[in-house]
Amino acid sequence: MNKIEVGLISLAVVSIGFHLLYGAYPDPSLDALEIIVYLTPPTAAVISCGHLVKTFRKSTTEPLFLWLFMGLFLWLTAEITWEIYRCFLAIEIPYPSVADIIWIIGYIPLGYVMINLYNKSKIALKTRMKVVSFAFASLMALTVAFVLLEPVLIYLSEDLATTFFDLAYPLFDVFLAFFSISIMFALLMAKQALGWLPVPLFCVINVVADLLFSYLTSQEMYYNGHPVDTLWMLAYWVIAYGCYKPGAFSFLTKLQPPKIEGSQEDYPRSH
Repeated sequence: MNKIEVGLISLAVVSIGFHLLYGAYPDPSLDALEIIVYLTPPTAAVISCGHLVKTFRKSTTEPLFLWLFMGLFLWLTAEITWEIYRCFLAIEIPYPSVADIIWIIGYIPLGYVMINLYNKSKIALKTRMKVVSFAFASLMALTVAFVLLEPVLIYLSEDLATTFFDLAYPLFDVFLAFFSISIMFALLMAKQALGWLPVPLFCVINVVADLLFSYLTSQEMYYNGHPVDTLWMLAYWVIAYGCYKPGAFSFLTKLQPPKIEGSQEDYPRSH
């Protein structure tokens, strides 16, 4: 484990621990510190993914990581926009807002990544396990759909924009839940999970956070600085660490269809 990996883990522990202790930030003078605590994880994720793109340059897997970088960058932009609304425009919970538009757009490149990883993961499974994986992931996705969509459908807003985002978030989360759970199941069965587990794990943690957020808001228990926010922070730290860890994604080439003997076109230059 090199210094940067240790640094990422240390920052994750410090930021999450600090948020759990002082998450409510009652003192306005702590706004600047709050912004730093919230934005450090997604910033680290974007920088780490940029490192991954550089590592796999001139590789056939590079476009996949560019899409991942794009999705993370959009979500970082949304996080920054949210903080601008909250800290500079004094809107405590800016929903719906421009930040939500950016978050929804960010689901698109991340969804593209998940579909591609799902197709690659199926190569490592036999037909029976593919069926089991599909059934299990479908069950989990339906559970997510029920939990997220039920309160939305019961208490539909009269505002069109609010209704759109109320429906868009859970639908995209159901999409991510299905593919991420399928990928994790496939990787665990193929015993190759440690290589690119951070990507589906990042999505799963986000979905769990959204589930808890949905429940808390329906019970009027959510507030800025709530402990549930640490799950989103953890998700960013997971993908940041996973993208930086040397060689973490090099095994992707092993899941490609057979190549002509001696071909090295799928391997990053650094390997």
